[in-house]
Amino acid sequence: MFGNVITLVINLLSAIQWIDKDEELQRKILEIVRDQIGLALKPKRKIEDLQEIYQNQGKIPAIKEWRTINEGMGLKDAKDQIEDAASRYRWHDHKIGKKCTIFSPDSSWDGKIGKVDQVVDAGFYVKFAGLRDSVYFHQSAVKVDLS
Repeated sequence: MFGNVITLVINLLSAIQWIDKDEELQRKILEIVRDQIGLALKPKRKIEDLQEIYQNQGKIPAIKEWRTINEGMGLKDAKDQIEDAASRYRWHDHKIGKKCTIFSPDSSWDGKIGKVDQVVDAGFYVKFAGLRDSVYFHQSAVKVDLS
């Protein structure tokens, strides 16, 4: 990648000598050279840099961004690496703290509104006003407001 940028820069700079009367074109070429050098020297983002995306938007956007950063990476590898980083760095799920509504027609909790306190594999622990402890619900019974 860096070699390609150097070749591009050399070619653009040598082209300037042939267009010595067109200052506007020279300026545009120099801007392209500047931008390409900046891109080549910019440090590659690390997986730790995706914490904000993971915690605010969720796992899927973080996986997509990680695949963009690592061009050619497969979906499974990106998913495994994001999940590993989330566990290693203790990133919290983007649903934690969000308002949610319980949909469980056969229980007294139906229609109650709370906040997601914890996310587990098959469901959520929800905190309700006036209760000391969170209550567990299967994921099918909880609608999380992500707005």
